[in-house]
Amino acid sequence: MAYLSKFEHDVFISYCHVDNEVADGGRGWVDRFERHLKVLLMQVSGRGGDISIWDDSTLNRATTFDGKIEEAVRASGVLLLLLSRAYQTSHYCKQETEWFYDAAEKRRIALEGDEYRRVLPVLLGDVPPEEWPAIARGALGYPFYHREGKEAGWPLDPDSAKFRAELRGMTKDLWEVLQALQADGELDCGALECTTEKPPFRVFLASPPMDLKSTQEQLRTALLERGIEFFDEIPPPASEAQHSDAVRTAVKAADLSIHLLGVDPGGPVQGMSDKTYPVEQARIALDHARSQLILMPDEFDLDFVEDAAYREFIRSLTERERSADRLELVRIGRHQMLDQVLTKRCNLVEATRRQAAAPRIATFVDLHPKDWSRAGELVAYFQRKRIPLQMALSVEASLFKDALRKASLFLVVFGEVTRDWVVGRLNKAVHVALEEDLHFAMAVYLASRSARGRPGFGPSVAIVDSADRFDPTKIESLLAGTVGVSL
Repeated sequence: MAYLSKFEHDVFISYCHVDNEVADGGRGWVDRFERHLKVLLMQVSGRGGDISIWDDSTLNRATTFDGKIEEAVRASGVLLLLLSRAYQTSHYCKQETEWFYDAAEKRRIALEGDEYRRVLPVLLGDVPPEEWPAIARGALGYPFYHREGKEAGWPLDPDSAKFRAELRGMTKDLWEVLQALQADGELDCGALECTTEKPPFRVFLASPPMDLKSTQEQLRTALLERGIEFFDEIPPPASEAQHSDAVRTAVKAADLSIHLLGVDPGGPVQGMSDKTYPVEQARIALDHARSQLILMPDEFDLDFVEDAAYREFIRSLTERERSADRLELVRIGRHQMLDQVLTKRCNLVEATRRQAAAPRIATFVDLHPKDWSRAGELVAYFQRKRIPLQMALSVEASLFKDALRKASLFLVVFGEVTRDWVVGRLNKAVHVALEEDLHFAMAVYLASRSARGRPGFGPSVAIVDSADRFDPTKIESLLAGTVGVSL
């Protein structure tokens, strides 16, 4: 019987069986760890046998071993990863983490909440965090090992005082996770699998240079096996314009754009000897992708790039201002690229879930036809973030009121128009708010340097200065303060 009402098992321990082997036929390290954990968890919780920790020791390995394990992983509330060098190379251990992640997505149960994480790494050796499975990245590991010189270390002796001290701390944290998960656990999906079909995760996989083609093919195959959908490959069309249009359409619609770049800039665009497919697709994604992940093999060395234009492009990427949700540039081993992509998918899916659970922000952007061209980056930002957006070049009074009724933020674009026009729009919004008892924040978006020098608009109107360049962090700060703001 499990403590968590929505799961069959409270905890699943994922480990590599070689870490439980002993030469003398006694109890292995994992068996002893689990026995101590069960006893201590019962003592900390005061619940006797109500805590269910799944263990595979009773399985008949001649029958449906893999099927039983998969069922148990998917039906568990918390995943304990006993990470070691052997664990890193185990196909079965990797499969268990993927089952757990897949179950979390299908049941719409987040891998972390405000007060808990459902995946806890237990370190049996010095395994660097960047080499942990994707679903464990960002967590704090529990060190159950001691070093010996430059070696990765050895698991602590279960009879030692240090082992007992580490176990007490981890068990306390685990019990708090279980309590928080249960308190948070009036879950939307009571069945083992949520019947609502989740939207597919769609990827644009850009054309690679020749030296990374086999790596990309392996990556694509592995991602397809995990249910990730791809846009059709963009073939070399008859013209540069057709190619650009096809790529732009794909990256706008994709959840993630992935680019593999090496020392070779790639094949030239048809009819354009000075441009290559990998570079042009990366440039287009920089402007239009919702999220972009650029992967470079760890052996990459800018000094070996012979093409001057390509070398400058790579340098500009490394110096470019980046944010984790919008653009990541990662140098990594080829064998680790799959985990990097899965980590990225996990983070993006979780961010989408959190955004859906947060109070909805509807922004009413009011602008004059003169400033239409100056609002492009602002509009693109809202589209990438999937934030509800209403725009009006000029609207009738009734439509203006309707837009304000749905808004938590009223944002006036101030570029080529006069200050009087902006003041008039703000006054009109205030009049509607007083008339209909509406509550929303107000801000002015400075879209030109000439607008910056004008007087302010009062303490109730925020100013977003984008006269020199568009800065998404200023919009994020503004949006963070719009929920619950009253005039």
